[in-house]
Amino acid sequence: EAKSHLEARVAQQYIGTRALVSMGALRSINVFLAGEVRQPGNYTVSALLTLTQAIFVAGGISDVGSFRNVQLKRNGKLIGVFDIYDLLLAGDNSGDRRLQSGDVIFVTLTGPQASIVGEVARPAIYEFKPDETLGALLSMAGGVLARGDSRRATLNRQEPGALLSSVINVNLNDETTLDMA
Repeated sequence: EAKSHLEARVAQQYIGTRALVSMGALRSINVFLAGEVRQPGNYTVSALLTLTQAIFVAGGISDVGSFRNVQLKRNGKLIGVFDIYDLLLAGDNSGDRRLQSGDVIFVTLTGPQASIVGEVARPAIYEFKPDETLGALLSMAGGVLARGDSRRATLNRQEPGALLSSVINVNLNDETTLDMA
């Protein structure tokens, strides 16, 4: 009935236009979300769902979950790792895969983090990968605002096991500074 109704409505409202409507049943699949998601468990979802949509269905990533290391496992094998920062900071969803029945999405614990505050576009706490630099962190934060002075920045670094953090004055216009890990 819906098919006939839609075709008739288009023919009536758009003279000279003919709609061809085809419909099929959507199938459901079972996926399991584990690790650091807000509501881990088995979910029955549409077969058209992607990895990020499934995470949304499970309530999102928990406060201690990694946005940089979301693993998709199929038949016990790791078939992909998705970095949600690619989507959030660059609009790149090329790593967001369509799911199959039996897939497991595993969100690991967050990795090392750095907080950036002050005159940047997006002050926040960012998770970073071991090979990323101060320049990458500044890029994630959207760069220094026009009213900010990139020649005078302060880096507070807390080394693992140290009781006190070290304070370093840095010039963000200096390439050597931006290459610091």
